[in-house]
Amino acid sequence: MMFSTPRLVVREWDAGRGPAFVLALLSDPVVNAKLPWQDIMTLERAGAWIERKEGGNTFPVFTADEAAKFVGFVGVIDAPEGSLTCSLEVGYVLGAVYWGRGFATEVVAGLLDCLWRSHPGVRSVLAYTDALNAGSQRVLQKNGFCAVQGTVLHRGVNRMCYEVQRAPSK
Repeated sequence: MMFSTPRLVVREWDAGRGPAFVLALLSDPVVNAKLPWQDIMTLERAGAWIERKEGGNTFPVFTADEAAKFVGFVGVIDAPEGSLTCSLEVGYVLGAVYWGRGFATEVVAGLLDCLWRSHPGVRSVLAYTDALNAGSQRVLQKNGFCAVQGTVLHRGVNRMCYEVQRAPSK
């Protein structure tokens, strides 16, 4: 899955630099505190994490300018079993230096646009965010997501469940 927005590019992993990017992002205690996994603290673990994600569902996000700085990553997975209205779940993690600048809102909007076009049978998409992460909740709300379950235990962390419906066809 590759797409771009005015300021961002989502593309395939760069095997050579990927582990260093992931380690820098996920070992940041400010970022890590908001995540359901907290065990990626070495280059080896970061590389293994990418190997599990490559060819699958998680993609790095870079700035679209000449610097092409690593911003974070987005992911798409099958929705939890028992979900009646959707078949996809999205997630995103951005470096703390990119928070509060509209990058998360922009990349989620681009991801949804890409998903609606590439998965015509999907009626809605889920996302989970830390129950105390008001910034991430705003990102989802700006992209049309609505809270649907309140606080739930998701991957060992208290999280809010959000869902967005596909817009009706015109």
